[in-house]
Amino acid sequence: MIIRPRWELVLSDASGTYSDDRTPVYNADMRILDDAGIGRIPLDVWRTLPPANAIEFCRYMGVPLSDQKAYERFLQYFTEEAQTHPPQLYPGARDAFGAIRAGGRPLGIISGHPHDKLEQEGRGYGIWNLFSVVKGGSRNKARDIRAACDEMGVPPAQTLYFCDMITDIDAARAAGAQPLCVAHGYHTAEMLTAALGPEQVRDFLVPDLVALANGPLTHLLAATRSEKRAANVTRTQQAR
Repeated sequence: MIIRPRWELVLSDASGTYSDDRTPVYNADMRILDDAGIGRIPLDVWRTLPPANAIEFCRYMGVPLSDQKAYERFLQYFTEEAQTHPPQLYPGARDAFGAIRAGGRPLGIISGHPHDKLEQEGRGYGIWNLFSVVKGGSRNKARDIRAACDEMGVPPAQTLYFCDMITDIDAARAAGAQPLCVAHGYHTAEMLTAALGPEQVRDFLVPDLVALANGPLTHLLAATRSEKRAANVTRTQQAR
């Protein structure tokens, strides 16, 4: 019998994962292209691009801005756009995060979104108090996932990372954690499927947080009785 890992820590990306901020982010990116005299790109094309943040987006699109200027310009435009198109909490997020905390698992955020924006949005959503560890403005998610695991005293191999982009899958795996993807965010289900691979798609790709809260979350966060018995047998055998 295959003994599944027992997930003891759940970390989550923010943008596109539990917070739907695609409209203000897309509009901010397009305004940056306008400033550079580069033609705008359609939303459906933008969703398939590999960059994970404004700095990478500017590099990818050939926008002549330093990394710091790209970050500052994006933050200015995002803040303005969010006034008319405020980010929204994805349906199912409260149920999913509440179930994680009710099950005794710590919950945290590792996100490229600035910390103050994470806190502002999290308090507005009424979920900020659920998080035990928060790292905003992450430029190296693999490093920050490992740091969060160290802080919480949980091995990366027992950590789930909720995410919505291929770069997040790569970061989670580089940290030794297991990515769990939602397909309602920035990258499409087809892109996430290809990145996860056929062996992981069934267990670690869900259409949205509603589906996660109503189905596989309970399975992922609690070993079945048979799995517990198998684990106990294995430990007994090893002790001998």
